[in-house]
Amino acid sequence: MYRLFFFPLLLILLFFAYDGYFPPPWPDEVLFSSAAIQLAKTGQFRTDVLTGIVYGMDKATLWNSPLYMIFLSLVYQFTDESLLVGRLFSLFIGILCSYTFYFLIKQISKNSQLSFFLTLILLIDLSFSRAANIIRMDILNLLFVLLCLYSLEKKNTILSGIFMGLSGLTHPISIFLVPIAILYNKNSYRNLLKIGFYAFIVMIPWLLYIYQYWDIFHFQFLAQFSRKSTHYDFNTIIYLIKVFGGQYQNKINFVLIYLFLLSLFIFFIYDLISLKKTIKYFIVFVIVLTTTFLSSEAWYSIYPIPFGMIYLSTFINAYPNTKKYLLLFVALTFILIQTFFWYKAYPKIKSYKQEYIEYINFLKDHTRTCKVVYLQSIPDPYFDLPKDKVYKEFPPYGLFKNDVLKSYADLRINTYKQIDCFVITNAEKIDEGLMQTLNQKDIKVIHFPEYKTLPSGSIYIKF
Repeated sequence: MYRLFFFPLLLILLFFAYDGYFPPPWPDEVLFSSAAIQLAKTGQFRTDVLTGIVYGMDKATLWNSPLYMIFLSLVYQFTDESLLVGRLFSLFIGILCSYTFYFLIKQISKNSQLSFFLTLILLIDLSFSRAANIIRMDILNLLFVLLCLYSLEKKNTILSGIFMGLSGLTHPISIFLVPIAILYNKNSYRNLLKIGFYAFIVMIPWLLYIYQYWDIFHFQFLAQFSRKSTHYDFNTIIYLIKVFGGQYQNKINFVLIYLFLLSLFIFFIYDLISLKKTIKYFIVFVIVLTTTFLSSEAWYSIYPIPFGMIYLSTFINAYPNTKKYLLLFVALTFILIQTFFWYKAYPKIKSYKQEYIEYINFLKDHTRTCKVVYLQSIPDPYFDLPKDKVYKEFPPYGLFKNDVLKSYADLRINTYKQIDCFVITNAEKIDEGLMQTLNQKDIKVIHFPEYKTLPSGSIYIKF
């Protein structure tokens, strides 16, 4: 049992090894943290950094499922808002995930040694270790997804429904749990009704909150889907392939992770020929893979890998003579992915840390007289800038593409007029209203110094 201590040790080691470089401070973290700190300090669930940029943010936070932000707000009750505190919170959830995954594999395979090795391999997966090192909801959602699957394995309909509901309160991507629950209970409509009932009970408080602010929900939450493509042609599929593999940082790792996913399909074809009974777990893997792949978010690659390993555990159980070779193949794949990541990243980490400090000092010097600062920057400097200013964040790119959102352009333009300084690194992703503001004659432009590890950009200051 002592070997289970390797899980937290490995995750903590990776957490400190990444040293704020992987990932760099991310705009998403600001959005989650802003809502959490407001809830912790004022009791109001709003997102101040998007107030005036996105409709309704001054009244309600409905742009995403709430549970991660609520849990983080409980942590912030005892601390100040902090990138380190938020990431340590995600790290703690990642550790809980590792144990849940271990016991889930053990429940399915009845093999503790296999469970241990597959869990270690999962922890060095870049998508998993990154999710445990960022203020986002993905790692918490994965925890509830795994707990729901564990409950389905144990045939506990009450807990299955509760964890399904909690997952729904954490991330809408967990809709894939519905077909999985149907697959597990295809011969028992009564069990499905129980699971659905308990999931619904858990979500009632959130549904009542949505009902109270229905117009804001319609704008904030449903607007997220306007960013997703609904037309899938060849170019879109190529784009989705690139996005899904984007977490793995370089072309070699991109090939390796798709090689791993392809190998699971090859194992399944062999499985079909041999008529072994592992088809259920392959279908579960395909459901998760398809849902996350079509959602066109690089962050979502955290979900298929654990389910692929669950299927792999059943395949190894069905074919014990393949155990040594398959574990060697999978371990080697993910060790190579980490190795190639560090080969590229290690020379940059020290430079990045020094340059990031210089970047923060540069921003402090040039925004000293500003009262309201707009941030559109990766890395996002929000957590390291003085707290005596008001900060605004750019919303997810593409959020203003549909006609409903365009109708609120005046709200954003009026807000832009009240902002003194604009910190911009992604100039190609500026919306039209902001571009009009930045092109006015009363704007002074100060370009960033040249950095090796940070993107180029500019500060736009009104005078």
